[in-house]
Amino acid sequence: MLRPLQWVSLIGSIAVVVGVVSLVRSIFPHRSQVHDVTDGLPRELESQLAKVLDETSFRVSDLAAVLDAEYTAIGSQILNMQSINSVFKRIQEAKENRHDARHQRAPPTAPTAPPPPTPPTAPPPTRSRELPLVGDAHGASTVSPLPSNLQLIKPIPVLVIACNRVAVSQCLDKLIQHRWSAELFPIIVSQDCGHAETDRIIERYVKDHGIEHYRQPNLTDPKPLLPRKEQKWSGYYKIARHYRFALTTVFNHKDNYDSIIIIEDDLEISPDFFEYFVMGRQLLRTDASLFCVSAWNDNGKERHVLDPEKLYRSDFFGGLGWMITRELWKSELEAKWTNRYWDDWMRLPEQRQHRACIRPEVSRTKTFGSKGVSKGQFYKKYLKFIQLNDHFVNFTTMDLSYLLKNNYDEKFLDMVYSLPTISAGQVGSVQDKSKSYRIEYNSNQQFKTIAKTLGIMEDNKEGVFRTAYLGVVSIVWRDKGQHMGAPAVRLEIAPKRPWLGYQP
Repeated sequence: MLRPLQWVSLIGSIAVVVGVVSLVRSIFPHRSQVHDVTDGLPRELESQLAKVLDETSFRVSDLAAVLDAEYTAIGSQILNMQSINSVFKRIQEAKENRHDARHQRAPPTAPTAPPPPTPPTAPPPTRSRELPLVGDAHGASTVSPLPSNLQLIKPIPVLVIACNRVAVSQCLDKLIQHRWSAELFPIIVSQDCGHAETDRIIERYVKDHGIEHYRQPNLTDPKPLLPRKEQKWSGYYKIARHYRFALTTVFNHKDNYDSIIIIEDDLEISPDFFEYFVMGRQLLRTDASLFCVSAWNDNGKERHVLDPEKLYRSDFFGGLGWMITRELWKSELEAKWTNRYWDDWMRLPEQRQHRACIRPEVSRTKTFGSKGVSKGQFYKKYLKFIQLNDHFVNFTTMDLSYLLKNNYDEKFLDMVYSLPTISAGQVGSVQDKSKSYRIEYNSNQQFKTIAKTLGIMEDNKEGVFRTAYLGVVSIVWRDKGQHMGAPAVRLEIAPKRPWLGYQP
């Protein structure tokens, strides 16, 4: 029961939040009205006005967050985050409208008169806008729904691993196009190889967009120090060395980032790439059984995907656009980081420790790099056919608590083993494309045969098939040449019970 003074204080605090929000709304009209008012103004002036709107909104939300932290314990049953969520909603709407306007409106014609003076730039918003977790960081909340108010977050840097690919500009252009803001998603390029032309291209983005550019100081050739049979793979040693340098440098950054998105310089991203990773970050921090969040589906060819909103848990580390936390790097990976084949090393049981990654059905990244150290392994047969998502999904407004381990495993297995069984050879003759089926395998070799028949990736790493979870590989299947919108059968390729775990 609240004391009289607590009631007065609580009601007063709510009134302050409502009053401040109302004041800001009276000063700044709805975002669509702002575009009506500023339509035709020089782009620089319109950009400054938009920046003032966004930064003022951040200050209101910061005030609301402080009041919420102070009074949730004594009045959460009344306040219930409603006033704060309304602020978050308006800020998100402003960002989306700003994003839509930036990419849908035609550039204004050049003014005939000199542009007006640029208004004073507002000070940058406070960079620490962390929201409370549901439960604690050790998975205690794995049965609770995830919070929906994730619009304000600590910055999440995007680390771009680069070498000598001048097409890094293609990667950087998409990152800049789709990110919500430079404040929330700073871009850091770490470059190996010392390639002068690539260096110049990256420096152009430093100048024009304020990204950061790190250069790997150790450019020595490891080949003379390697055993003879390994010398032809010396490129993989250089890459592992570069990853160690880049991850250590960014996690030691002055801004003390608590998570990182890592992509390589030959990746293109989807429009909802950042939306996906914002919610993914919350999943990582809420469920200790998670190891990473990946934007990639190894079996994500167009004929094998259907639903952009569908996400899975996976025992396989996919890479190609992934996120890990500072805690994982500092407490586990940094000290024992491998000197070669870093991605396969991440898939070893010693690193995974029975933890899973989140992955999408429709990939949020796509590689355009047919050449590299791997010499195009899998590119012509699989990678160039991966479907990049083009349907924006508002993950931060969705309840994704079904992906938490305590909510997921039992329901997932019950679903898989309740399905009717068919063989891989029968899939093409299925008449009702709306149904799902199970295909069972007894051994790694039998899975490989099934995978070859269905046109998915056949290999495994330490016995874990690509995208598998608890031994089950979930795919969509349709005939060759059919597009993503065509009817498709859902298949669960599952081990016969009892399953004894992955067999290397």
